[in-house]
Amino acid sequence: MEHDHPSAESIIALYHEGAEAWASRCITRALLMTNIDSYWQTTVLGW
Repeated sequence: MEHDHPSAESIIALYHEGAEAWASRCITRALLMTNIDSYWQTTVLGW
């Protein structure tokens, strides 16, 4: 058994964790930007 290289399972698991974290960060950012846009429109522009 070689222990130098990570197994395919661990690589896939890491990839899925990273993908989920990236997706949730993008969603959070998108929601934040939407809220900021609507905030600016209602407060500053009076839409």
